[in-house]
This record gives sequence, structure tokens and C-alpha cells, in this order.
Amino acid sequence: MAQSALDVVVVGSCNTDFLSYAPHLPKEGETLTGSKFETGCGGKGANQCVAAGKLGAKTAMITKIGDDIFGLEFLKSFKANNVKCDHIGVVKGVSTGVAAISVADNGANCIIIVPGANNSLTTEDVEAAEETIKSSKVLVCQNEISLDVTLAALKLARKQTVKCIFNPAPAQAGLHSDFFTIPDIFCVNETEAEIMTGSVVNSVESAIAACKILVENKNCRSVVITLGSNGCVYQAKKGDEPMHIGTDKVFAVDTTGAGDSFIGSLAFFMCKFPHLSMAEMLKRANKIAARSVTKRGTQVSFPTASELPADLYDDNDDDDDDSGDFEKDDDDDDDDESSEDDGFDDEEDDENYYDDEGGNGDDDEDSDDDGNDENYDDYDKDEGSGDDDTDEDDNRENDDDEGSEDYGDDDEENNENDDDEDSDDNNYDDYDKDEGCGDDDVDEDDNRENDVDEDEYDDDDDG
Repeated sequence: MAQSALDVVVVGSCNTDFLSYAPHLPKEGETLTGSKFETGCGGKGANQCVAAGKLGAKTAMITKIGDDIFGLEFLKSFKANNVKCDHIGVVKGVSTGVAAISVADNGANCIIIVPGANNSLTTEDVEAAEETIKSSKVLVCQNEISLDVTLAALKLARKQTVKCIFNPAPAQAGLHSDFFTIPDIFCVNETEAEIMTGSVVNSVESAIAACKILVENKNCRSVVITLGSNGCVYQAKKGDEPMHIGTDKVFAVDTTGAGDSFIGSLAFFMCKFPHLSMAEMLKRANKIAARSVTKRGTQVSFPTASELPADLYDDNDDDDDDSGDFEKDDDDDDDDESSEDDGFDDEEDDENYYDDEGGNGDDDEDSDDDGNDENYDDYDKDEGSGDDDTDEDDNRENDDDEGSEDYGDDDEENNENDDDEDSDDNNYDDYDKDEGCGDDDVDEDDNRENDVDEDEYDDDDDG
């Protein structure tokens, strides 16, 4: 039976977030009384997949969850957000991945991540999903599962001429050269760029220098470095001068998962609007990520098509530059991409209020809340897993840095997890037969109302 066409496939993690809020972080041996507790669906892979799905992409997730209530919550979340679950395996006797997070009033946090079922995802699972990956236009990977599994997915996508975005977060030094050379887009934030290059990245100028190192020395095909309120920097290929693309000024309420929103949005535009220049795609992804930080929460803050201005779905390119034609084809050559005359280098980027720090979030609230001192510059620095279906009435101010724990280094030894034998016969079809998961035939245009004006979140006067 032929595999139905997909837009975006994500190979990555699912982590349930457990957030406890207290006046300060506990010292060793100290017991504190907290002010609030929340749970939600997160994990970088799940966040990026949901972000693309909410925009209208037909998406699929390749991951593992536990046979527990948290796994059920993920299936419900994916179903509600247009995500196919054919390759979500359910592992008996193993918990869904979790992130236990303590958040202080000043925004500081400490995190313990237990990968759980994420460690049961194997290269064989990726190989079993080859037809699904082959049917897609864009594959997205991160560093929250075994490096072997991620690399297998990237190689398979390259074999099938499927465009790849690799977001190496949590960042790890010493990655194999294939992680740099295989992806079509190597997308990092400032902190990750520092780890990958050994150079300080704290400005547009230093990001441009880091781009050149990654492209010229590490042989990346193309590089995007996200800079939060300063937008992002992009270099299309060797020999090109990196371009700076600014972003909107917004009043940040919760920066949780903004980096995942950016990645999911970029994947959406690559598959649905492949003839746009890369500069235009990045400009639009910036706008959507900026919109996400004006609401509390992670997946719940990611906008849907009907919540966005119509011009973000316009097939016309504001830029004459041809760089960024990411239509799926057999040409691995990036020579037709150009970064000259991007048209956005002079765009305003100072004083933008949203920040790309990834912690765990609450639910949506007005941007009148506290937390306006959060800076989008940190929004994807240490995202890890995000918070999903959280309450709307919380008082969180600064829930950042949720996924900064670097647990990817020991992933390789987990590839041979014994639970795989159990999980092979326990996919979501056996686990949740009545619910199914995701609607493959949803048209991205069906629910668009295009009734939200961009001015609602582009407030240059008062944030």
C-alpha cells in the first residue's frame, strides 16, 4: 500500500514536564513549600512537530513513549494537532520521558531529565519508517535521542533526497562530521553555536563569524544561527557572505519553546512554500516564533493558521533573491542558493523584547503579565522539553532553560535497549485503537481565517 504524502517528519523525543514553582531553588537537604505545580507535553521533537502541524503541515512523529498515562496524553495531543502516529512505539514497563523541573521566582531552574522510552528508539525503528520519511518533504532531527538514531535518520533522508533540518540541541561538543555535512540546514542558537565553534557568540557580528566557521571549516551545507530579539543569521553556502534577518518587536510573556516554534515554522515554509527565498522563509519563521512568546506555555503558545496574518501565507516573495528553493529534488548541490541582496540586513533588531530561552511554560495569558524582562535572545538556548497543556491562570514570570541538561552523550549505549522487543508489537494502533492519531488528509487552508492583523503583535511603540 502506497504511503500517503507528508510534509514534515520529525524523529525525536517526547518528554512530560513536571514543573514546581518555589521562591528559590532548594539547597542540598532543604525542603521547600512551592506555590504551583504543572504538567504538560514537551520534548524538542514533539514541540517542533506540533509547531509545524498547527500551521497546516501534514506531519508524522517517529518516537517512543511509555505504556503509562503520560504516553496517552501525548497521543491525544498529537491527534489534536494533525500528527500521524503510525511510528510511535509504546514500550511496556518503561515510563514516557520526563523532565522534573524546579523553577524559582527569579526564573532560575534546575532540571532532572529521565529519558525513559526515548532511549528505546533505535536505528531499526528509523529503518522501519523509511517509506514514511521517503514520502515527506522535510525531516527534522535534534539531539534529545540517541545520536546513532539521529544520524541514521539524517542519512536515510539524504538517501531519499528529503531535505533535512538538524537542530543539535541539547548541544554536544565532538559531534561526528556527518552531523555537519549531511543536513541541508544546520540550525543552532548562540549557545549551541559557541559549543560547535569554540567562539563566543553574543551579537550579530559574532554570529556571522560563527556561521563562516560552520560553513567554511565544518563543511555545513547551510547554517542558521538564531539570535532571539536580533532575529537570525543565515549563510547559504561556502563563499557566500552571511545575511542578517531581523524580527518583530514584541512584549514577551513566556519564551518557552520559541526555538522549537521557529524550527517547526521553518520546516512548514520549506515544504509548503518551497519557492520562497530562504531569507523570506526565515523572516516568516521569526515572526511566528515572536508571536509564540506573547502567550504562556509551549505547544499551546504555538499559533495556528487562523491566528496569523494572511501575508504569512502569501506565495509572493518580498525578496528577489533566489536563495532557499527547498523543493524536494535529486540535486544535493546548493550552488543555486545565494545570500546576496537578501533585503533584510537593515531590518531593525534592537530593543526586541522576546527572547529564545526554552524552559517550560504555562498556558496562554495576556502579554500584560510580568515576565516582560525575559529576553528572546535566550529562547532556544537550552530548550529541552517544553510544557504543553498547562493552566491559563498561572503567575509564572520567567520559566526558562528547561532542557539544558545534556543527556545525549550516553544515548549510544541505549540503542540496544531490551525494551525494543516489547515495543515492536506495541505501537499506537494496539495502544489506542479507538482514537487513532492525526488526520493525514487535513488541508492547511481549511481552517485559515486570516483574520488576525499583524499589528496585534508587532508593537514597536510599547511592546
